[in-house]
Amino acid sequence: MIKRGNKGAMELSIGTIVIIVLAMTMLIMGMVLIRTIMCSGLQITTEIDQGVRNEVINMFGSGEYGVRCIGEGNQEITLAGGGRRNTGCEITVSSETKYEIVPEVESIGGADTDTVKGWIMDSGGEWDVIPGDSTTAPALVMNIPDNVPDTTIRIDYQVKNLDTGTEQTRRAYVDVTHAGTLTMNMC
Repeated sequence: MIKRGNKGAMELSIGTIVIIVLAMTMLIMGMVLIRTIMCSGLQITTEIDQGVRNEVINMFGSGEYGVRCIGEGNQEITLAGGGRRNTGCEITVSSETKYEIVPEVESIGGADTDTVKGWIMDSGGEWDVIPGDSTTAPALVMNIPDNVPDTTIRIDYQVKNLDTGTEQTRRAYVDVTHAGTLTMNMC
């Protein structure tokens, strides 16, 4: 008697296992790709929404010369946790001017000030601004970790016109919040 059934069954089992492993690998790779695309899309949508709101507020003040910092006055800014975020000041001049901006950060709710200062990657600097060009100076770059408590930050930008020697302080308030349930689960 010839026993062919056992060898055929063994080959079928190995082939099935290989197909299942390949299918699971492709499924996981596909899920990672979709997650990455969805996460970046959600973050971009949030940033665009906040930018549009702030531009509508700024439309009535356009054409003014000077320094306006993001988050000051009636302008609202909310930063989501989980990545690098920039804040700063927009500088508009009528003649070539050099500015120095130094931010001072303090937490007024949520995480303590020392924790917030630990998020700062880079701050301050000097910017040459030419007439007719509106320059946005990223005076504060923060790397905000995931799962941060909702926090309100007060930023006092010390703005100095290096050509005239004049100084002024611009105060801005920034809310740091969770990215949202969907974004937190996706990202």
